[in-house]
Amino acid sequence: MKNNINSNNSILKILKPIDINQIFPYINPFILYGTFLGINKDLIKMIEENDLDGLSKVKGGEKAIEIYNSIIDLKNTFGQTHLISKAVYNYFPCYSDGDEIVINKHNTRFTFIRQTTNKKICLSNFIDKTNDEIALFAVTVGENLEQLVTKLKDNGDYAKSYLLQSLASSLAEALAEYLHKNIRKEWKIPDPENISLKDIFQAKYVGKRYSFGHKSCPSLENQKILFSLLDVTNSIGVSLTENLMMMPESSVTAIIIKNPKAFYFNAAI
Repeated sequence: MKNNINSNNSILKILKPIDINQIFPYINPFILYGTFLGINKDLIKMIEENDLDGLSKVKGGEKAIEIYNSIIDLKNTFGQTHLISKAVYNYFPCYSDGDEIVINKHNTRFTFIRQTTNKKICLSNFIDKTNDEIALFAVTVGENLEQLVTKLKDNGDYAKSYLLQSLASSLAEALAEYLHKNIRKEWKIPDPENISLKDIFQAKYVGKRYSFGHKSCPSLENQKILFSLLDVTNSIGVSLTENLMMMPESSVTAIIIKNPKAFYFNAAI
């Protein structure tokens, strides 16, 4: 781990590079093989259990094995050269003020949307009004990826380019999960001893993470603040477009709240 000082004179925790093999187990197979690659959930369960022999004997199993083997081959071929994993994170003392989370030292305010109906919940509800702490992070696996995907497309290998993009997106989420787990440990709120990966994918732990643009905090404007506080572009090479999209695309940012009562909700209702 490397420490840098950002423009706000805060010590940043920078991890780079991170071995893909450490992150790969944190890929949610139902996202990679189901959402991205269209494999039936029953077949995914067999992949998850490494039952390739049984998978070969059921309908659609041979195709699922072919896709699985292609993913493993891409991971082994490009894992250390094009799917380069980097992360930056830090902890920030803060307090809540209405619909805002205020970062003490920098007098920086994250503004969130409050529900107008339902329970009228806002993300700031999970932050103490006088003394609390959040974690912010940004991760990426996208270095050199766009060039490789373009080259594959130029060579007519559209299937491999799509598989690679799907793997990269899943690895970015896996890296976010991996880093989140370590942040919980540093906060001394480690996971239950017998927690499974399935439990982790279902967020059955204390300390929820929220990515800007998702249901609980749909405004992307907060990305600007996170990028400033973590000096993301200089730290790990991820930049924001005019539309507040991240480049490389295979990147994830989040705010982590350690309140055990925090939960996921839809702010737009």
